[in-house]
Amino acid sequence: MADERLVKKKYASVAFAQQTWTNGIGHAAKTNTIYNVNMNVTRVDVIINNPTANPTVTVTFADANGVAVIDGTNFATLAKNTKHIKLAKKATADFTEVVLVGDITVTIDPSLDSSTNPLTVDVIFYGD
Repeated sequence: MADERLVKKKYASVAFAQQTWTNGIGHAAKTNTIYNVNMNVTRVDVIINNPTANPTVTVTFADANGVAVIDGTNFATLAKNTKHIKLAKKATADFTEVVLVGDITVTIDPSLDSSTNPLTVDVIFYGD
């Protein structure tokens, strides 16, 4: 029998469908729901491409009842052309580690239109 202290934990990841705003469609918020989530979230990546304009992005997370499940403080006004890595397990955590169970809706809200090059945003949860 292997010593459990020597066995590496396998971490799960859940990726939400990529959201894209093209020139001329405006910058209304978009949502995507992933169903039957069951994981302890310790990291969230928000990957934002490099659109022509300079929009920032705010990301929020809610359960099936519309209740916020992750504190959005460090997910507001995220800059373009960046992979934002938010961690729950560090001295000055970006959010409180949370167990997500059930349906989770992610809302991505850009501050302005993307202009010529489209704005594309990916959100990925990591945990166990």
